[in-house]
Amino acid sequence: VQWLVHQLEFDGPILLFYHIPFRTDENQDRLLLVWNGVRAWMAEDAQSQKVLTAINACPNLLGTFAGHSHVRSEDKIGDKWQFVTAAGHYNAWRHVRIGNQAAPKSLCAAGWPTVEEEA
Repeated sequence: VQWLVHQLEFDGPILLFYHIPFRTDENQDRLLLVWNGVRAWMAEDAQSQKVLTAINACPNLLGTFAGHSHVRSEDKIGDKWQFVTAAGHYNAWRHVRIGNQAAPKSLCAAGWPTVEEEA
């Protein structure tokens, strides 16, 4: 945890990726429903609280990304966004553009993701 807290002191844009999402008021019911009442979020202990505190205190953190729960979700952690992506083996994918636009919205699109080369 101390290593991560130190990394969040970087003086530049930061994206944080972790496997298991944090519980939020917005995602708790959804996660419990999908997982038949089983907790599918990060343990709520002293260590995870230190990470959440560091996330909230980091002015350069542009967003956080998680998976694990097989649920697509966008949830606020303080003034930051936690983007949770559904399972790749269900052909789920996520395209996120970070900028000064309005709050993110979920969009389900048919087809497969492509990567376009910049000219």
